[in-house]
Formats: sequence, C-alpha cells, structure tokens
Amino acid sequence: METGKDTIEKIESLVKDSFLVNVDGITYSACDLKAVRDEPTCQPLSLNSLQGLADYINHEFKPDAGKNTYFLSIIDETKIAVYSNILGKNRKREALAVCELRGDLREYPFDRFLSQEDFIIKIQSLFGTTDDKDYLLSYAGAVRDDTEVNSTDDGITQSVTIKSGISGALVKESKTKPIVTLKPYRTFREVEQVESAYLFRVRKGLAPEFALFEADGGAWKLTAVERIKSWLREHIDDKDFVILA
Repeated sequence: METGKDTIEKIESLVKDSFLVNVDGITYSACDLKAVRDEPTCQPLSLNSLQGLADYINHEFKPDAGKNTYFLSIIDETKIAVYSNILGKNRKREALAVCELRGDLREYPFDRFLSQEDFIIKIQSLFGTTDDKDYLLSYAGAVRDDTEVNSTDDGITQSVTIKSGISGALVKESKTKPIVTLKPYRTFREVEQVESAYLFRVRKGLAPEFALFEADGGAWKLTAVERIKSWLREHIDDKDFVILA
C-alpha cells in the first residue's frame, strides 16, 4: 500500500515538473528551468601591486593576445581588474585577475582631531615630502602640553593665541595656514602620490588637537587613476593592450 502511494506521488511530481500552460499565447512552465551546466570560468588571480599585475600580463599574454579579447579596467585608485570580452549565451565577462591595494597599508584618518603626538607621528609617516608637511610638523611641535590655546576662527584663517609659562606672561599669537598642500599615501605605491589641498584646524580639548579635512572634492582620485594608467602603459610590453580608466 505504501509503495502505491509513493508511486502516485512520483507520477504527480513528474507531471508537475513537465507541466506547461499557455496564457494569451505565452507558454509558462510550472517550475523554474536552469541550464544543467554553465560555461566554466576561472577563479580570478589575486594581486596587490602594480608590478605584480604588469608581470602577470607580460607573462600570460603574448603580443596582440589581448587584442579584441582581453582588456584592463582601472576601477578606482585602489582596484584594477583584467577582464575578457563578453562570453557565452549568458553574456558575461570573465575576471582573470584582480589587483587591489593591500588593506593593511595605513592611511591618514582625515576629518578627525588627533592629539599632538599622534598627529605628528602620522604626518611624519603617512605623507610624502612637501613644504607644508614641514610646516605642520614645525607648528604642531611648537605647541607644548602646558600651553593654553584659545582660538577664533573667521572661516578663512584661524588665529591661535598661545599662553605659556606659569604666569601666562609669554603670549604669542599666530595665524594658521588655512589650506595646506600635502601628499598622503593612498594609492598604489609604484606611482607618484597625488598632492591635494587640505583644511588645517586646531582646537583645545583636554590638550591641543589637530585635524585635516579634504578640500579638493575628491578630484585627486581622477589624477591617481591617470597616473596608474600611465605607469601600466609604460610597464606592459604589449602597447596595444587595452587599458580603460
């Protein structure tokens, strides 16, 4: 009896699986249909430097191999991928390699106020050499823990009055540079880092604190992408290999 029930349920399942219905001239299936096997694709090779990406392309592709078949896409200032042209009935692209800036490379924490020591350390270690880098190090280094800082800000320049000494008799007033030009490390290290403008601000918490705020609207990213493209064009042997940015 149990066998008969199983047989009936199996027949019902087979009927349902193959059931088609026509509505207004359109044929519908009672179940979703999927291809038994999609076209196989490779697992993208993971890279983390421009040199590694150039070495891969020079080793993997013979001259003209990439013509009308593969191309390189600079997604942003931290990520690049090598793609195939559209493949198969599913009209998909295959990612052969992905190059991303290593996540453990430190970047300066913009838009945050930092203590004097933390600010000096990060400016010293996370920026390339510029005149304004030296200015910030000199300015921040001149502020002592026992100084009293009162500031007035007119939105353009910031006037800082510093009183030092036990009696506060020594008074020095200076205006900070409102905009400084710096070269932070924030894209692939093989290319020249982009200089851009930052708003410099000082405030008094428990101790003097310093902050930098981006002042170029993110335009530096476009320059970084162009520098990456130029670097790759120079180091990829096949000069006809398509590079999109």
